[in-house]
Amino acid sequence: MTSYKLYNTLLLSLSLTLTGCGSDNDDAEIPTETTAETVTETDNGTTPPEATPETTTPEGTLSLANPIADMTLIADTALNFSIPENTCVHTTGESINYSMSLANNAGFTLTNFTQLTGKPTELGVVTVTVTCSTTAATFTDEFTITVVDFEAAPAVEIDAPSFARANETFTLKAVAEDVNLSGSIVSYSWEVTTDETIVLIGNDTSTVSFTTPDTSVQTTATLEVTVTDNDGDTTTQAVTIDLISINAPEISLSFPFSLGTYNEDEIDMFGYAGFNDPHNPVTVTTVSLTVDDTPYTATVTDTTWRVKDVIITDTSKITILATASDGFINYEEVTLTNELYETTINNNIADIAVNESTDEVYVQVSGANPGDNQLTRFNLTSAVNSLFTVNQPDNYAYSDSAATSIALDSESDTLFVSYSNAISKIDLSTGNETILSDADIGTNHSTETPNLAIDLSYDSTSSYLYYANLSTVILDQKINYVITEDAQYPDQNGGLVTEVVGDRHWYLTVRKPTSIITYGDQIYFTYGYSNSDSGTIGAYTNGSTGLTKTLHTVESPANGGNGGAISDLTINGGGDELYFIDGSGDLVKLTLELSRNPPDYEEESAVTAVTTVVENLFSVESIADDTSPLIGLHYDTTRNVIIAAGRDADGTNKLLVIDPVSGDYAKVATGTVD
Repeated sequence: MTSYKLYNTLLLSLSLTLTGCGSDNDDAEIPTETTAETVTETDNGTTPPEATPETTTPEGTLSLANPIADMTLIADTALNFSIPENTCVHTTGESINYSMSLANNAGFTLTNFTQLTGKPTELGVVTVTVTCSTTAATFTDEFTITVVDFEAAPAVEIDAPSFARANETFTLKAVAEDVNLSGSIVSYSWEVTTDETIVLIGNDTSTVSFTTPDTSVQTTATLEVTVTDNDGDTTTQAVTIDLISINAPEISLSFPFSLGTYNEDEIDMFGYAGFNDPHNPVTVTTVSLTVDDTPYTATVTDTTWRVKDVIITDTSKITILATASDGFINYEEVTLTNELYETTINNNIADIAVNESTDEVYVQVSGANPGDNQLTRFNLTSAVNSLFTVNQPDNYAYSDSAATSIALDSESDTLFVSYSNAISKIDLSTGNETILSDADIGTNHSTETPNLAIDLSYDSTSSYLYYANLSTVILDQKINYVITEDAQYPDQNGGLVTEVVGDRHWYLTVRKPTSIITYGDQIYFTYGYSNSDSGTIGAYTNGSTGLTKTLHTVESPANGGNGGAISDLTINGGGDELYFIDGSGDLVKLTLELSRNPPDYEEESAVTAVTTVVENLFSVESIADDTSPLIGLHYDTTRNVIIAAGRDADGTNKLLVIDPVSGDYAKVATGTVD
């Protein structure tokens, strides 16, 4: 340890400065100063009498009173050191200023030159110089901080799933660190400590994988990893994974989807929880969620669950855990991506069709110009999407005709398309399109082209294709779809008739229908040509002799209502909820009384409730011609969501997935319309 003391220059003709080296206690000698004699000859050459020497002492003396001892610091120890106020003293009490400087910092931080803080990141010796100063003198002292390493066991964490399903392969990763500054991890060793038959692959590396065995009971598997550092210190960490049994309940997340941007920061989440076997008496009793480490408990009703007002971010991680009454568990995990489909839906939206078994959504757009008709296919789970290539026949003459509606037969992978003057079918496995009908199927039974085929609805139970014609008819057709010439179908009077392929079966006269949907033997339809009219929803029982019944009317603006036209209808899986878009763009739900089927409705309304699900969802324009943008609605009975496409208020198209209970929705695709 070394100390140095320096005096400032005195206002004397001669100044002597001495530097002393400190002893064990760093005390320094105090120098004395002498005024030299000055000899001057007189004019007469005589010498004056010798002057008496004068000795002076400085006004005060600065000295090191308490030298700072050298330190030894273990590398994982934090340091917070300030210069003690009594390190130096001044004989007359003059104020002393202190400061520090470092030869190397080794990870320390020097604050205001008086405070040394931090945890060392390097081994070795740090030399610290402390300076004491007054207005007349400066004194320095040095001390050292020797940073030494320590021996500690390595730290390790395991990145592993909480659950593992049978026959699925999983990878676990040990994230290890040797906290010693000069340390390193030299080996890993994995083992299974439970009785489950699990074969590990890569058990001497940081990552290990295994295939989950089949299990008929609810059980867990425990794996351990031991890591060793270069000093021979070891740490063992264990992880327990729930093995999902083959007897586990089913659990799924219907909403939200992983893809899309959401209209709210708090949304409802819901899905399915139960068993496919209807004879299984076991039920799901508890469904719990963890969203970004925040727990939620769901309300379970029969085989559905729901949690209200869950806080989400753009990249929320969602884990759902279902527990059955017999103790078996299952899980589902989804991470939100906050992304839209890359492809866009440009031009006028005609309609949508959904294959619920594959989560594929077809969006048809059209316009008045050749080439405007385009079909885009979106997959809501895999995020795969593209324009669908359609191969038209050589004699196809409708490339400049606007498409108005599509309907899907998912069993045969066939898509029906209506144009302003024809109806066709597309084999979705090949993309080949075939013209089915270009003959009028209206009231005059002529062979003219269809009069603006505005909507299609396919009934998978009867294999009927229903068709709404703006020239006043709704009818069902096989139109070369079922290739039999002796098939029998119910006629409009309830009897059976034999039809030739391609002919109409029966028709229902309605004043300019605009959309149609079927459920069993019920036909629901809308009419009302523009938003200046009243929009009406009617019902009819297929094959009955009764009259159609009015279910609901959206009054015209002249009568204080939102007006029509109602451009599409969809119905839920239970057949008791109809959904439509009214004249102000609101998504509206009609709750139906199923105990009274048309045409046997009593005089009072068969609608028990009218509920606005989402306000101002779409911009609704008149359907006065075949290029006007329409709206596509589909109730996905597998997920219990509404998939919708239409035009936004700003003129852009959008594809949405909507919760029909809360009105929360995700935007999964957009398109810019010129």
